[in-house]
Amino acid sequence: MKEIKVRAWDDESEHMAYSDKQEDYDFYSFQFNADILKCFACFMETGTLEEPSYPSSKEVTCLMQYTGLKDKLGKEIYEGDILKEKSVIFKVCFGEDTDMECWGWCILSIPTQKTYPLSKYEAGKMEIIGNQFNNPELLQ
Repeated sequence: MKEIKVRAWDDESEHMAYSDKQEDYDFYSFQFNADILKCFACFMETGTLEEPSYPSSKEVTCLMQYTGLKDKLGKEIYEGDILKEKSVIFKVCFGEDTDMECWGWCILSIPTQKTYPLSKYEAGKMEIIGNQFNNPELLQ
C-alpha cells in the first residue's frame, strides 16, 4: 500500500513541516476546515493537538505530497523537490494540466521546460539537491 505523507511550507517562518517527521512534537497533523488548511503539533503522550510555533496554524498555502519514490540515496521524493541527474536539473510536479506533456508524477526539466513521467527507475538514478522553497536559485 502507498504511504500517504505530506509536507507544508510556511513562508513566514521559512520552515518545512512533515506529517511524519518528529521534531519538538511527535508529529504534525494537517486539517482542512472551511477550505483552510491548518497545521497542528500532536503530542502522543497527552493526546493533545496544539498550535505549533512553526508553521503557525494559519492557512497553509502549499501542501506537497510524497510521491512514494526515493532517490538514489534513499531519500523520499516530494512534490516540489529539485532533482539532479548528471548535470540536468529537474523539479518534481504533479501533471494534471492539459498543457503538460504527462499526467501524474512528473519531472520538469529546467533547461528545456519539458515534462517527463517520474518512474521508480528514473527516480533511482537521480539525487535530491533541494526544494523549490529552500533553493529557488536552482530553478533559474
